[in-house]
Amino acid sequence: MGGLGYMPHHAQLSGSDHFVVVLGVENDRVRMHDPEGYPYAALPTAEFLRAWKADRVRYAQVPYTMRTGFRQVRHPAREEMIARTLAVVRTNLAADPGGPDQYGGPRAFRLPAADLRGAVAKRLAGHLTYFAFPLAARRSHDAAAFLREGGRVAAAGLFERKARCFGEAQYAAVQERWEDTAGLLESVADLEDGLIHALSPA
Repeated sequence: MGGLGYMPHHAQLSGSDHFVVVLGVENDRVRMHDPEGYPYAALPTAEFLRAWKADRVRYAQVPYTMRTGFRQVRHPAREEMIARTLAVVRTNLAADPGGPDQYGGPRAFRLPAADLRGAVAKRLAGHLTYFAFPLAARRSHDAAAFLREGGRVAAAGLFERKARCFGEAQYAAVQERWEDTAGLLESVADLEDGLIHALSPA
């Protein structure tokens, strides 16, 4: 994202991954739709290639990742898709790669909470307020709706509480109330523990 010069704060987003839909190449620029809120964005081809290479995204496995030529091979019912997804949700929530670059499960929230109780780097603050917290709130809200549709009402309620915590953390972080922000992340970690339990097989 640090290479997407049409974003006002792109320099603060260096190292973050992203995706766009390329509409075409027009002379020396690439035209794209960016779901971050930039329809028909244009970027000089050289800048687009630098961003697409993703050499600052530490977990990128290869440069120039592209997905294209999609085709539907099955037409499962929505109920089947939800059931298949629910079968792996708990496993994914509990998974913890163990570091040092990637963490999961409740620990993925407790570690940054501890960091926020020290000196908070400007880059971390920018990442949380411009990207991580708004996205986490949206995704938690969407997950709650999905789980509710799948009949997992208790888990849906926990995800809705996570969404609220992230929404509160957004304000606290913008106001640089880092102790409050850390406390909210610890609440999210506790909710994550509850989710793992709530999604255990009956």
